[in-house]
Amino acid sequence: MNNHNPTEVYAARDEIDATLVQSMLAEAAIEARVVGGQIMGAVGEVPAGLPSAPRVWVAGGNAAEATRLIRKMEEKRRETWQQDMQAENEKDSGEAIAGLLTASADLRTWECQGCHERVTVDFELCWNCLRPRISDSSAGSVTTDF
Repeated sequence: MNNHNPTEVYAARDEIDATLVQSMLAEAAIEARVVGGQIMGAVGEVPAGLPSAPRVWVAGGNAAEATRLIRKMEEKRRETWQQDMQAENEKDSGEAIAGLLTASADLRTWECQGCHERVTVDFELCWNCLRPRISDSSAGSVTTDF
């Protein structure tokens, strides 16, 4: 790296994050250095967080392009994160809907022709008078109670 006007372009969460950014910049033919990554082993003795975070530095002439690429990478990370969260929420919603459908299936009933009691579809006999369910659609029709 040209040491004239080195410029910090990225403060990483950790050394892995800094190395990923360094590699991404290398793919774009921008030489970068990670500075301060070794300090993460001293957490506890040195305050953790942004002041002790590893940093990525480039030659001053590459700073604008490096910053543009890093912003593009961060935007892609955000989009991916949002898609992952949306997929997770949809999965959770789908599971909740499936649970509601299962619960509503338990509420489907038929009416006993003998005593007019409502009986869930799981039973072929009326629990009240033990009369069998009539399968004819004109008698003992199935309804859904919500």
